[in-house]
Amino acid sequence: MEEGTDAGTALSRLNRALRQERASRFLTAVVATLTPRADGTVRLSTCSAGHPPPLVLRGDGTVSEVLSGGLLLGVLDDVSYESRDEHLTADDTLVLFTDGLTESREAGGTFFESVLPARLSALRGSDAAHIAESLARQARVFRDSGQDDIALLVARWTGLPPDSGLLPPDHRLEQAALR
Repeated sequence: MEEGTDAGTALSRLNRALRQERASRFLTAVVATLTPRADGTVRLSTCSAGHPPPLVLRGDGTVSEVLSGGLLLGVLDDVSYESRDEHLTADDTLVLFTDGLTESREAGGTFFESVLPARLSALRGSDAAHIAESLARQARVFRDSGQDDIALLVARWTGLPPDSGLLPPDHRLEQAALR
């Protein structure tokens, strides 16, 4: 993404490039931008192109979907994508993932997607690395057959304002990625 370009414009440009190249495959993408605010919260801006909706694990254990849907990339010409904003507070955790996580299926046909919010809620208070490792492990154990790659990106906001001077900038956001 070019500096200064909003996520919706970047996804529209990528879609246009895929269509001009006559790409034979469609793809999904999600762009999430976290902007610290002086009050200790963070503005979460998301824009999606057919990607599974990210989840937010709140500090109190509730889980919500980040609604930012849009059409897959490379399907139609002249598609526009819109960003959605919300706020994270101290100890809120953003979880982004591929469909390999949600489409893990047990013997009875139930998808991991149906149990994911409860499994994520049970991880409340855990650090980002533990959440990523635990969700991936649980999905693999849940899966009866088939195999799909699982990728996760977990970001937990500490809640410290950017100008507090209490921690270096890289410690205000705890991150973990797993593939």
